Amino acid sequence: MRKALAERAAAGRRVGEQRGRVGEAERRVHERRQALQAAEEERDRDAADLGIAAWVDRLDELREATDEYRHATGQFWPAFRSSVDARRHADRCGTRTAEAEAQVHMQAGRLRTAANELRAAEAHRDTLEASVGKSARDIRARLEEARRQVGHLRKEREAAGKEDKSQHAALAVAEQKVETHAEAMGRHQADRAEAIESLASLGRLKLLPVISAELAHEQGEPASVSRAVDLARQIESLLSDVRSDEEAWAKHQREVHRHIQNLTDALLPHDLRPQTTTLDNLLIVTVVYDQRDCSMLELRDALAEDAHARRSLLEEQERRVLEQTLIDEVATHLHDRLHEAERLVADMNEQITSRPMSTGMRIKFVWEPMDDGPAGLPDARRRLLGVGATWSPDDRGALGQFLHAQIQAMRTANETATWQQHIEEAFDYRRWHRFAVMRQQDGKWQRLTRRTHGTGSGGEKAVALTLPMFAAAAAHYQSADPLAPRPILLDEVFAGIDSDMRGKCMGLLNAFDLDFIMTSEREWGCYAEMPGVAIYQLTTMKGIDAVLATRWLWNGRQRTRSEPPPLDKPRVTSAGDDDGMLL
Repeated sequence: MRKALAERAAAGRRVGEQRGRVGEAERRVHERRQALQAAEEERDRDAADLGIAAWVDRLDELREATDEYRHATGQFWPAFRSSVDARRHADRCGTRTAEAEAQVHMQAGRLRTAANELRAAEAHRDTLEASVGKSARDIRARLEEARRQVGHLRKEREAAGKEDKSQHAALAVAEQKVETHAEAMGRHQADRAEAIESLASLGRLKLLPVISAELAHEQGEPASVSRAVDLARQIESLLSDVRSDEEAWAKHQREVHRHIQNLTDALLPHDLRPQTTTLDNLLIVTVVYDQRDCSMLELRDALAEDAHARRSLLEEQERRVLEQTLIDEVATHLHDRLHEAERLVADMNEQITSRPMSTGMRIKFVWEPMDDGPAGLPDARRRLLGVGATWSPDDRGALGQFLHAQIQAMRTANETATWQQHIEEAFDYRRWHRFAVMRQQDGKWQRLTRRTHGTGSGGEKAVALTLPMFAAAAAHYQSADPLAPRPILLDEVFAGIDSDMRGKCMGLLNAFDLDFIMTSEREWGCYAEMPGVAIYQLTTMKGIDAVLATRWLWNGRQRTRSEPPPLDKPRVTSAGDDDGMLL
């Protein structure tokens, strides 16, 4: 009655505490709802002021539209600048072409005039030279010949005129072709200059090492056009395995903003803000680190260098802390925990070995270091089991190295974990040990394995499996509150075990303070080793769709019939020191 009253008072206090917590939670919920309502009202006002009230429920679409607008805006300015430069270059080229054509026409006219004058002078000279000292007849003959030649020359001149016209037409066609090819060459030169400038921009932005480490020395502008071509061919060779079709480009365009957002989410907690710029349809991401703009490779190298320096400093501080503080505290804690585990194993072995089978078989446990455990575990375990006051400087140094090695191993295995997680995992002595079950038979202790387990009788096999299970459950409940239940569920318990050993197993459940619920066809659990059990016997009869439940109580000396509590008023019935129930 006192226990029930105490439990009721404790329950009342817990109810009061829980009501207080519920009231506090409801108050916080009310405040959060008011804050949420105020935030929504402010959001709606701001959206109305900005004229985007229709987008309040479509924020994802607004974000995508904003990203597309930003991307289009970033592409517009480089294209606009390129168009203005191309137009200026075209105007200059047109002016120079017009000047050159005018010069060509002027020089061609002067050349024709000079040629005609030369031919006339030569003809006059030849006539004068031939007429000196000749007779009139000869002169007339030569004059006729000259007239015939003049007629012939006139015909040739007419033919030459026609040929000149055709040549002028051909010249005009050729000049048109030259002009067309000159324009094409100008465009090609402009495209080449633009491509070289884009390649140089990648070098100035230190993005070429992203392609391959072989290009790490390429920075700034190429020294010549041939060097730019060689560099472009080298890049094409290095990227031969990278897909560049329309599907791959479209996939990249769809995912690039998500990658940038993931990068932003990863860097913002460290106060690093990525910035994006557009260059030739490429999104260039830089981060201001250590007061300078860094590319991703520079940021990676800088962070790696910083992490290495911090790790070196941390290792030094860690070693100093281990040597000065943690060796005493951690080692003392591990010393206590190891001894507690040894005592627990010893107490369980005392309980188990004191209950041999009628065949003489006994069971005990061995808690031993793992063969594949940390390096130096046997020596460290031997030192930890000793008293800290007896440790020599060499022992303290060895322990410090062992503990530091465990921290390093955990940090290497899980670099993203926190310092506390590294410490918890590094000093978890349970990972260094394993349990083994030993069986004594014919006066000899052997490790219980799959092979040795098969050599025992049916009862010995059942006991070899049942007793370790009881011990494991008891060890599991060692950290529970003293008033907490310690339940285990057993189905068809003690099958194949004789009555004497069954009583010993029931006594072991009592010794381990386990609350058990078991089912069995014939086992009632009425043994002198068990101080109290509640029993329900279920009976059925053929042809009757019902189950008769009779309740019995065992008080350690006798079994008595007891009426079950009413279904509408459940209550707890105790008999002596009931430690379990049997269904």
